[in-house]
Amino acid sequence: VPAEILHVDVRAKIWLYPDAPLEIIDAIAQEFPKRLLANAGLGWDLTLSWIIRELHNDGVHKVELSSPVGNVRALAHQAVRMTSLNLEFAGRDR
Repeated sequence: VPAEILHVDVRAKIWLYPDAPLEIIDAIAQEFPKRLLANAGLGWDLTLSWIIRELHNDGVHKVELSSPVGNVRALAHQAVRMTSLNLEFAGRDR
C-alpha cells in the first residue's frame, strides 16, 4: 500500500499573560512545524491535546483551537502533514 499524506490546517487563538512578550507567538509559529514533523510518522495520530500542549508554551494563558476540529487518525500507511498554521493573538488574560 503506498503512503498517503493527510493534510491538516492548524488554526488557533492564543491569549498571553499580561507580562508575556508578543514574540512568544512568533517563536511558537517557528517551532511548532518542526515538532510536528519530528513526531508525525506513518500511523501517528494528530490529537487535539497534542496540538494544544505544543502551542501552550511559557507565557501563554489560553489556547482556543478552531482547526482541526477533531483528532486526525492516521492508518499505518498514512502520515499527517501540516498545510498551514494560523496563530492569532487574541489578547491578554490572567
